[in-house]
Amino acid sequence: MKHLKTVRGRVTRRRAIIGALGLLLVVLLVAAACGEDATPTPRPATAVPAPTAIPGIPSGAPPTAVPAAPAPTTVPAAPAPTAVPTTTIRPIEEWTEENPATLEEIEAQLEKHRGESFVYVGWGGGDQAAVSAAWLLPFTEEFGIEIIQDSPVLYAKFRAMAETGNITWDVGNGSGQASWDLGQTDVLEELDFSIIDRRDFQDGSTGPWFGQSITWSNVVSYSNKAVDELWGGQAPKTMADVFDVEKFPGDRSFASPNWSWKTTLRFALLSEDPSLADTPGMPALAQLSPEQVDRAFEILTDFAPNVRVWWTNGTECAQLIESEEVVICTSWNGSMFSAQQEGSNSTTCWECGHLMATNPWWIPMGMKEQDPNKFELLQLWMAWTSFPERQAEYSKFISNGSVNVEAGALLVGSDYDETGPEIPSNPQNAQFGILGDEKWDGDNSPTIGERWVEWQQAQ
Repeated sequence: MKHLKTVRGRVTRRRAIIGALGLLLVVLLVAAACGEDATPTPRPATAVPAPTAIPGIPSGAPPTAVPAAPAPTTVPAAPAPTAVPTTTIRPIEEWTEENPATLEEIEAQLEKHRGESFVYVGWGGGDQAAVSAAWLLPFTEEFGIEIIQDSPVLYAKFRAMAETGNITWDVGNGSGQASWDLGQTDVLEELDFSIIDRRDFQDGSTGPWFGQSITWSNVVSYSNKAVDELWGGQAPKTMADVFDVEKFPGDRSFASPNWSWKTTLRFALLSEDPSLADTPGMPALAQLSPEQVDRAFEILTDFAPNVRVWWTNGTECAQLIESEEVVICTSWNGSMFSAQQEGSNSTTCWECGHLMATNPWWIPMGMKEQDPNKFELLQLWMAWTSFPERQAEYSKFISNGSVNVEAGALLVGSDYDETGPEIPSNPQNAQFGILGDEKWDGDNSPTIGERWVEWQQAQ
């Protein structure tokens, strides 16, 4: 037994030694493998598929030489990027009459007045509706500036506001003649033409107190019913016809305000000598001599019994024709156009003759001192309405023209199909227009206007 235990002990020790030696060998092999790059395991070779024939090249055809690659083309250097022009918005202090504000500058300055308001007084009727559609409502919508409207314009009220300083109408408009009349008697503020760009305004349409202007005419209109029932199918064609109550019987209506002498006196002279209409602009009627003025009053004195109504507002003409109170009357072309669009049974006699005029915007005297901020706002609004693209908007709604001559080229397209033929400055109508001298009218308005009012009171 002792021998057996001894043998087993030896065997056990031998196995331990062999195990230790085996473990040492494994460690040495691992260390050797870590010190060298691993060798990839070889993969079985994959058979390469037979080449597929290229369409258009028959099988077995000799190889086609591959064309040499073209020589590289030198790519020109890209041009240096051009700087995108930026619009410079100058502060109002940098605007000058020689280089007035641009539309972008006007609009930028208007943003500073957002939330403010002013009162506009117009003539009512078709003109005010067009002014509202073209200039008042869009202005409020774009700049958030409320415009309160009133009508009609009363020159006496502008005088009263200037005298008392109680300003209730912030801006209004009237004829060029009245503008000179009121401006020269300290009723209107002189304007800043670094704000209002008047460089493209038509000649003779500007003065120190004139903002934006429109062109319009005093016209003669007649009843279509009278043509059929009283005149045997004939219609007036000359101013002589307008004053001929035997050939064209029926009552007339002429204007009565003190400014309306400029229209009615010229119409009276034209009635006596229709050949004046053969000369474009009728220069013989631009400035009236004392003899012409006297003769016009004589003609009207003889004709006065045929004038049933001396109107105070040009919108009355269409109403008087519809009510059959008169058969012929003078009016404003825009008012008659609007009435005819609404169904008035009347026609405007362009060939009879018409007095072309302008209507500038005004600001009453005292505004600049009382409220300089509003004075600036009002001039900005005038400027905004005077750019060609804004001027053209007005003629979409009424048959009046623009004082900015650049707007004429924009009066094209279907928007002007109805109004275009009825605009006084349209060549087919302008040939019968009297181009009065509005400054002369303004200079002589106090004396002739006073005589005119006294004459009417005596009838």
